[in-house]
Amino acid sequence: GAKEAAKGATGEDKIGGAPTTGQDPAPADATSVNSLVKGIKTIVGVVLKDNEGNATATKTAEDDKKD
Repeated sequence: GAKEAAKGATGEDKIGGAPTTGQDPAPADATSVNSLVKGIKTIVGVVLKDNEGNATATKTAEDDKKD
């Protein structure tokens, strides 16, 4: 997953790179974005098994917080 995600962060035009003063923003390359998404999905798939995780969760439950 990390190797695939790294494919999306090559070259001088990084995704989300802010232009300097006076420059127009450039759209991200679709291939780079797709590589990042595919790599991140693979990493998440390794970390979370099929029955784990909650896509609708927005914050950590009080009982799960660590002090």
